[in-house]
Amino acid sequence: MVGRPRPDREHARRHGLADHRHAGVRRAAAGAPVRRPARGGARARPRLVPRSTGVSWRGNVPTDLLVLNPEEVTTRYGHWLAVGLPQGEWVDWHYAPADGGVLDRHVRRVHGFGGLAVAAHPMTPGTGALLEFGLDRVDALEVWNGPWTLDDAANIAVWHTMLRLGKRIAGLGNSDAHSPSDVVGQPHNVVNAASPSRADVLDALRRGRSYAAEHAGVTVDFTARAHGATAGPGEELPLSLFDAVDVTVDVSGAPDAVITLHTEPSSSAPSA
Repeated sequence: MVGRPRPDREHARRHGLADHRHAGVRRAAAGAPVRRPARGGARARPRLVPRSTGVSWRGNVPTDLLVLNPEEVTTRYGHWLAVGLPQGEWVDWHYAPADGGVLDRHVRRVHGFGGLAVAAHPMTPGTGALLEFGLDRVDALEVWNGPWTLDDAANIAVWHTMLRLGKRIAGLGNSDAHSPSDVVGQPHNVVNAASPSRADVLDALRRGRSYAAEHAGVTVDFTARAHGATAGPGEELPLSLFDAVDVTVDVSGAPDAVITLHTEPSSSAPSA
């Protein structure tokens, strides 16, 4: 889920992405200039800031800032993000799990735009928050939502189980900021995309070529190696049953960090 451009893919670049937010977006879209999230550190990365409202950004976005248009589809039976909608498009939320095929139809429509369907805070308890539609139709899970809580640990456990069962699905971290006191971009996604274009960023997110970080000062490099082959985030490393795998992780900006490697046969293998 984490990594840097490999030597054979030097054209790829990292791009910061705040993917699920509310506070300040309505004011900005209504006419105030859009402000970039604080860069926080020497390793500045282009910011890709989506919205989750139904109003236009036109006239408010700097030319060097890519805006992906998502909508948080807030059904009474759980929320999901339609990411990458064209301007002016929106997704209805008036349906329930008992309405067979309705969610499928909406997800197919989002895919038709080249967008993604993301389960928002799928394991958060509470009326309307816990996603009751299941996770078979989504392209990604929001495994980290706002400041870290036990809900996020439950999201990670569900994601790990899906991966072990052979369901290839991306994991994302989003700030879901609702008020001025919420920190936009805590967490956010760092995307290994060929360019900061809409198509390349959405493709990288779909393939899982990203990692979530608490703030812009945290960077993670991840590489897995076996019998001369290497793989990074969102890539596969072909293995036989008893092949040994060397995993290299380099973390900066997170002092005293503990790395936990989730593996196929066991829940986790912690390391320093």
